[in-house]
Amino acid sequence: MALNCTGLDDRQGSFASYIDKLRNASDGDFTLAQQCKSQICTALWGGGNPDISGVGMSVGYICSSILGAGLAMLYLLSKRSTRIKETLVLKLLSVFDDCATFFAFSIQIACIVVLARVDYGITAVSMGDVTVRVTWTVSVLTLLPLMYTLILPGMTQPQVGGCPTKSARKASSSSSNRRDLLFSICWACSVYSFMSRMIESFGKNPIGADPDDDLTVAEWKTLQDICLAGTSRISSAEDRLINAFGIMAFLILSGVAMSKILMAGIRRHYDHKMQQYQGLISKSRELVSTLKLVLVAAIPLLSVVLFWSYFRLQSFQATMIHTLGTQDSDGQWGFGQVVSVVVFLPVLVEACFSWYEQEKEHTEELDDLGKSITMPEPHSRISNSDDADDDVSQRIVEMSPSGSTAKILRNRQTM
Repeated sequence: MALNCTGLDDRQGSFASYIDKLRNASDGDFTLAQQCKSQICTALWGGGNPDISGVGMSVGYICSSILGAGLAMLYLLSKRSTRIKETLVLKLLSVFDDCATFFAFSIQIACIVVLARVDYGITAVSMGDVTVRVTWTVSVLTLLPLMYTLILPGMTQPQVGGCPTKSARKASSSSSNRRDLLFSICWACSVYSFMSRMIESFGKNPIGADPDDDLTVAEWKTLQDICLAGTSRISSAEDRLINAFGIMAFLILSGVAMSKILMAGIRRHYDHKMQQYQGLISKSRELVSTLKLVLVAAIPLLSVVLFWSYFRLQSFQATMIHTLGTQDSDGQWGFGQVVSVVVFLPVLVEACFSWYEQEKEHTEELDDLGKSITMPEPHSRISNSDDADDDVSQRIVEMSPSGSTAKILRNRQTM
């Protein structure tokens, strides 16, 4: 029997509807999927998405994580070293935060679009779709660098004379509120992807022996053998590790976001009744500062595991696509990938410009210092001329408000 492959590459709709389409086309004989395996396998496992897992997007993810961790480390070092200017690091962190927020928000919207296309909604149950799993990973991965500017201890605006001015405190509060708001918006957008992951991980599996199941285990294994032949399959342990760290990272992000929202409400409705808890609040601040440092160290570790998840899934998908003989769309360059590569360029520009301004200011200070220094005439010329010595002494006496200077000069002349 020849299988009609028309429409089998269209994955839009629910998992059940696609299986029904495949069952009707093959009359229930899933071994016939071998004839249309490029269409069927791409529909079930995904053929990549350059707007999520393209080469340019990968560069953007790496730049975001490395720049965030590097600037956070420089900021902590600037607190203990005078060789690193804290004001410069703060400026770079501010520029980075703006770029990373724009990048993360764009990715969250793209993730929602990808997941909505999969199932017209929030569920993607038992798809086995690698593209969706990559989307879940990316949704969390792009939010982690935003936490550096939120949890770094002592993030303030530059101070004058060691004490923050009123304008500096106001600017610091405004900047902090803006960061908290933008982070909360990005986090709220990522809830869609998280709920999709949770439903897939803990929802009812439509593959089984029950009459209500969409697919039997044997039928699913037949499709896997056809589509995943020659690939290094993702094991159950790897799948659990990917899900565990993805969920853990989102829960940490949620804790930070909820704490920011809670603190905003407390500051807004703060009254004198809260003053009786000042002692408890002071003690809790020390605990919070310690917790922040732990989170600063945990973010790079979580990022490393999520990057492993991302590239493991991407490699598996690329191998499958190569085996099927189809084109990997992740290798295609588009407008979105170009933007993701250059989105963090303002950080480099700001660093170069700040270095140039610093060197220029240092050079001007040296020039001004050189002009202010007047070189005195050699001592030998003055000592050989009694008239010059008397003239200088007379000038000093005239300029002196008392006779003490004249007395000192007379004592020097008699010596």
